Amino acid sequence: MRFLFSVLKRILDKQFLNHELYKMKEYELRDFLKVAEANGYIKVIKTGIHDSFEVTDKGRAFLDDFNQMEKELPVDLQELPYWVRFEGDVYQPPQSENLHNDQKTNYIYNEWSHKLQLIYSSIIGRGGRSALSIDPRCKN
Repeated sequence: MRFLFSVLKRILDKQFLNHELYKMKEYELRDFLKVAEANGYIKVIKTGIHDSFEVTDKGRAFLDDFNQMEKELPVDLQELPYWVRFEGDVYQPPQSENLHNDQKTNYIYNEWSHKLQLIYSSIIGRGGRSALSIDPRCKN
């Protein structure tokens, strides 16, 4: 869903669109665009060597229905491939490596603890059980 949103948004805004942007093979993007066309989200405009695309009314309706994703769209294009593959509710961009020291244990925590917490929440949110323990004092 995020991938379709991103592609439609980039086409609508007449922004650069290619397979390298999403870290995928060229044929994968081409096949995706064919599926988007077959489902009525985009229209192919034959312009000679390179085809261009236009977002259809159905594509615009999709963008309107999922407009909350626009707030999540990464500003940094390096982050875009990870955003479109994310399968949770709300994407949170990676945080900078701000280290902080826990005064009680004198242990340094950073981004990895946040990622583990997200993984754990995702597992539990999908109805799964997990033996993952972030803090040995906590019960799963």
